[in-house]
Amino acid sequence: MQCFKGCSSFLFVSMGIFCFANSYAVEARADSPSVSREPAPVEHVFVPQGFDDNDNAEVIIQGRFPNACMKTGPVEKTVDPQTQTIRLRPQVFVYRGEPCAQVIVPFIQRVTFGTLKEGTWKVEIEGMPSVAPLPLVVKRALSAAPDEFLYAPVEEVVLLPGNLGTRQKLVVSGNWPIIPARGCFVMKQIRTTLGADNTLVVQPIAELLPAEQCSPTSQRKRAFQASVFLDKSLQLDSLIHVRVLNGESLNKFYESL
Repeated sequence: MQCFKGCSSFLFVSMGIFCFANSYAVEARADSPSVSREPAPVEHVFVPQGFDDNDNAEVIIQGRFPNACMKTGPVEKTVDPQTQTIRLRPQVFVYRGEPCAQVIVPFIQRVTFGTLKEGTWKVEIEGMPSVAPLPLVVKRALSAAPDEFLYAPVEEVVLLPGNLGTRQKLVVSGNWPIIPARGCFVMKQIRTTLGADNTLVVQPIAELLPAEQCSPTSQRKRAFQASVFLDKSLQLDSLIHVRVLNGESLNKFYESL
């Protein structure tokens, strides 16, 4: 590296410092951690059922990173309406050049497709040749409403183990949205449907009541909690998929009691 000649010592020193700072910055960038993309270590793919042709259809992928130098990345997807086939390529960001914690890091990721036409779609996962194409069933919507039901804004879901001779208990909780007009929300029913791929679809059906049917306390209270006993115990390596008010979903991988 060369600095200017024939300048005053002050300017020379100033420029020397300036050049040094630049060389240091370049050297720091050269030694900074590099980031690359690699196929994601996917272990399970869950396909929730119950989507209509006006829903934002989705599948859920789950796996584990071998260390803390991996982060979830994009999922490249190809949607072919002619063959009704969806091909997915899940990726992760891998950071190199710095030490990282050697711990097992679980991940779970939603992959959405927007609205799909009615029919049975096939979902294929690149890098998982042992997994047969997964069926994603899309039904015709019965109305123009965003959802068939008004779902509660669930923020947390917990599965409580059943004791000997008792059933597992599913508990959902959250906060009701602010109502500009007077009235109150109530939890009407929690429906659960267990799919063949061990996906438990949970529909927390809410109802918005007029003010005359609400007590003063219920109109002020926003936090809610509700529960339901499962007819069939959920096995390990299953997904709890909860539909929520904003059109998205809350997903939890059930590993252990």
